[in-house]
Amino acid sequence: MPEIRRDFLTGTYVTIADERSLRPIFFETRNLPQETDADSCPFCPKNAHMTPSVVYSKNAVRVFPNKYPAFTEDSASGYGFHEVIVDTEEHALRFADFKPVDVYETLLAARSRCTFFSRNPRVKYVQVMKNEGAAAGASIEHSHWQIFALSFLPEMQWKIQSNFADYREKMGKCFLCDRYESGHLFAIAENEKFIAHCPWASAYTHMVDIMPKKHTSDLCAFSDDDLRHLAALIKKCVKALNTLKPGLSYNICLQNAPAGDCDERLKNGHFFVQIIPRVGNVAGFEFSTGCYINSVPPEKAKEELSRLIDNKN
Repeated sequence: MPEIRRDFLTGTYVTIADERSLRPIFFETRNLPQETDADSCPFCPKNAHMTPSVVYSKNAVRVFPNKYPAFTEDSASGYGFHEVIVDTEEHALRFADFKPVDVYETLLAARSRCTFFSRNPRVKYVQVMKNEGAAAGASIEHSHWQIFALSFLPEMQWKIQSNFADYREKMGKCFLCDRYESGHLFAIAENEKFIAHCPWASAYTHMVDIMPKKHTSDLCAFSDDDLRHLAALIKKCVKALNTLKPGLSYNICLQNAPAGDCDERLKNGHFFVQIIPRVGNVAGFEFSTGCYINSVPPEKAKEELSRLIDNKN
């Protein structure tokens, strides 16, 4: 039977309806064909002249301004920054095949740029995210991430951080710390510093969140060792998802604390990483209501992914 759940942090309603997984589908879903190759790819090292000058470079990771930005420093009404993190020199290497050290190098770059933007008094929020696969919104095959430094706090982030603050004021503790300490997480993997779990009100099938065990609000506050542990868990979760559904498209979103002179009350939330598989489609019901339908209960997703997690590496 369907069950309605509500995500505490976002306020989003989700109906968990595993019966929906049995419905007939007569359209074939596939990724769009990739048009670029290494010779014409702007993110391959030999074509560096095709992109703006780098603002960060270490080992195989490069960061530079997006050539087609959504926000720019010289815009009066669209002020902000938009950068690209190219996380590998290998054109055909998929993120699921990265080594943990490769993910770690990317997180170092993300932390560096977040720290840089947080010093700008006009920046209120920095979003780091990855679109992997055409169904997740990627326009270029070569693996990469994007960074958005915004002059405003987006509505969704305001909701998340406000609900963190409300819970702390009412209960005297952090919402996610409370969930972890009380054992109320559908955990699929963990290491010394981080734990991965399927959220109770997952809006997407096999959605995974990764959170630090020790309360930390800001990516900029993580040590190098913290980032190594986070990288290892991101790698394991992505590999498990790709084993479950080979060729899967997904988004990875780093949910961070606000920056700049935002209300201090909103700066003590709990950092977490969302891995959002793009299975099925957001359709009319979701667009018209803001509610979601998930055909795989998180309890079931936990069991499926737990069996696939490689705990040897």
